[in-house]
Amino acid sequence: MNGRELYEKRQGDFHSQLAKSRNPVRAWFHRFRQCAVKDLVTENYTPGDIIVDVGCNNCVWNTDKLPLVGVDVAQNLVEHAVTRGRLSSPVICDITRIALRSECADIVIAAEILEHIADHNQALAELNRILKKDGKLVLTVPYDTFFSAWKPLFWLQCVLHGWVLGDDYFRQHGGHVNHFSPKKIRELLEKHDFLVIKQFTNFRFTIFTLAQKA
Repeated sequence: MNGRELYEKRQGDFHSQLAKSRNPVRAWFHRFRQCAVKDLVTENYTPGDIIVDVGCNNCVWNTDKLPLVGVDVAQNLVEHAVTRGRLSSPVICDITRIALRSECADIVIAAEILEHIADHNQALAELNRILKKDGKLVLTVPYDTFFSAWKPLFWLQCVLHGWVLGDDYFRQHGGHVNHFSPKKIRELLEKHDFLVIKQFTNFRFTIFTLAQKA
């Protein structure tokens, strides 16, 4: 199986369990990431806004249960989010061909997805297409460079869970096919007519970016 097929077979609560890991660093990493996404959304949300979470998995960040359109290829993860009240409108489709009309969203979330998409330029074009003019994009990717904190620890996770514990998903590096730095993300967003408003990291583990459609 390829990385996408293995992802689609993950248990519905897969991402919820990561935040409950007995490994304190792993648990902190996933909790921080979800809280940061929630904060960026909340800071830019006005009641009545349409929020679209692309690559939503089980929408762990949406603890306030905001009305949310969730786009993902993994039906079991999406269904889990629906049963928990974190997702109101599921859409099962590929991120490079999002089954939503153009300029429908006030806020688009793309958390930890671009590293999984071979054609990330097409994915960014789709994110731009569904976002309204002046709409906000909340984007996160791993800080995947030689001197980052994330890269060596993720490699250790893949060795442990993939080669020691036998999880094929981690043997294929969690389906990661792209590698990003803050500069590369800024350049990609500018190429696709986004204006970067804010960018920060959590000790060089994750790159968080808030951008606006130009």
